[in-house]
Amino acid sequence: MSIIDRIKLAVEDLSHIFPLDQALFVRELITHVLKLKPNIVTVVGCLLDSAQKEQVLNMDGITNGILNVFEIADSFSTSIWRPIGEILGTFIGSAEPQSMMNISILKTIMDKVPVQNSKEVIAYIIEYAQQISSKSKFISLWKLSGLTFDDLLKPVVLDQQFLSAYDWLLNPTLTDRNEITQLSTPSLASSSTQAIAVLQSPWSSTTTMARSDINLLESCLVVQNPTKARIDEYAIRQGICILKSIIHDDNEKEIQVLYAIQNFIVKLEYPPKMARLLFDVFYDEECVREAVFQKWRQNLDQEEINVYSAMIDATKDFLIGYY
Repeated sequence: MSIIDRIKLAVEDLSHIFPLDQALFVRELITHVLKLKPNIVTVVGCLLDSAQKEQVLNMDGITNGILNVFEIADSFSTSIWRPIGEILGTFIGSAEPQSMMNISILKTIMDKVPVQNSKEVIAYIIEYAQQISSKSKFISLWKLSGLTFDDLLKPVVLDQQFLSAYDWLLNPTLTDRNEITQLSTPSLASSSTQAIAVLQSPWSSTTTMARSDINLLESCLVVQNPTKARIDEYAIRQGICILKSIIHDDNEKEIQVLYAIQNFIVKLEYPPKMARLLFDVFYDEECVREAVFQKWRQNLDQEEINVYSAMIDATKDFLIGYY
């Protein structure tokens, strides 16, 4: 039986276990493999990806299970950080094209990796993510995620030698960029340059979205036709996984998300139902909290209310009780 068939069988077996303590399962799986079969750690990454795709494991269960392994790192006879990098790299590289679900856990994971081991872990993540997919696919995924090394590593370990080693990732060559464009989904590839310009333009000096947030929004807010905008809801929900890791319940960043949405909607001349859809999605995914929506509405002065009345009207059911 091939490795792929074994993974499929394992996932099927898992689906019959109820209730399943996901974090405990992930921790025990990784612990068992690290102690008894360290030469097959990449299979763990493939198994986690397959189980996530089949909705047997969710991202919280996978994340917490990996973090639980960190808590017992000293109990292993050898360092766990290279195999952890291999597992994560395989997991991230196994994701479907344009899906940011797997990479969405990376910042949370790296926040808990000891500083002295963090560069090693990142190096193996990148190496194995490329092996399981390809260099161009990983560059595309990295770009869509909006992540930077500043998000994942402490300044003390970010030296010029390290950054130079990954210049191909930070500054892709023309060939790489062409391959990335070919890999993009039709909706992302045909996004209107007008929409991107709207997202990149500042709302005001105090409400400009961070560059990383803008990159993420560019990949999630899609315009198929310059005269008729629409939202790729699947893409935006995928993107919010990353955005949440950047925002971290920061009121100022959350309200800047709303200002960016406001700017986007106004410049596109209020596409029907788009404002309400975006508000619903960002609220449902717990990216922007209820109190922040309230703050956004209350901060509008009378002149702004007159200018943005169409957007306010479009979201009045959502904002009921905030008036």
